[in-house]
Amino acid sequence: MKIKRLASSLRAALDSVPRGQEAMAGSSLADKFNILRDEVLKSLPPELSDEFAALHPPLATRSIRDDPMASAQSVNEARVAMGTLHGWLLGVIEVEND
Repeated sequence: MKIKRLASSLRAALDSVPRGQEAMAGSSLADKFNILRDEVLKSLPPELSDEFAALHPPLATRSIRDDPMASAQSVNEARVAMGTLHGWLLGVIEVEND
């Protein structure tokens, strides 16, 4: 099932940036979130699309190479978004398995 693969991809992306190295990741996690978000949206049944869009808006991406604090903030925002989406997908998978 594609939803399970996307949930695994989200988990892998979350785990890809070690704690303490957020500034080095820049906006790459936000970019990855947006890519995976779009794939999830395409894969969902229509009845879940509105809920999904309300709970998981796209993330703004910005070039913040020269500002380590802004970079870390962007990565943390992306981590929260990815973690929330991952949890939501696990809920969708659980309901489908019932």
